[in-house]
Amino acid sequence: EKRAQEVLAALGLHWDDLEGKTVLDVGANEGEVAQAAIYHNNIHVTSVDISSPPHVAENIREQYYIADAAKLPFTNNAFDICISHAAPFLDSIETNPFTEIHEMMRAVSSEIRIGPVFVKNDSELSEQRAFKYIKREFPTAEISYALPQSAPNPEGYRRAYVRIRKEISAD
Repeated sequence: EKRAQEVLAALGLHWDDLEGKTVLDVGANEGEVAQAAIYHNNIHVTSVDISSPPHVAENIREQYYIADAAKLPFTNNAFDICISHAAPFLDSIETNPFTEIHEMMRAVSSEIRIGPVFVKNDSELSEQRAFKYIKREFPTAEISYALPQSAPNPEGYRRAYVRIRKEISAD
């Protein structure tokens, strides 16, 4: 439960924020958030990771999917919120690092919280350009550097967390 609380806190969330919601956890590793959510009222978490982790608790296996975040196996607006604590590295606009973010937005009805977003200091995509591009792609994006001290930081990268609210169309 401690690891799940750290993940949520780093994304600016508390268990109370998720009560009554369906949550998609992308980059879920062993499904720590789903496992901890069992002990909280009315929170349904579906976990996704690109590879099969060594240990997934028996009680969350039915809601654990092995899938690429760029091709999620869910319908549009299937979840209220998406969290990802294994966000993409932003090294090049040419590789379209936002494909996964667009796919996460498709699967939710309200917002996504991702982070840490890593921007390599010496990449062609500077931090300033990366966040300008995020804001252009996702006008509702909010970027924060409020990070827990214990968050890992690969050498040569800076960390940021991003919240993107889904715009409601007037259709």
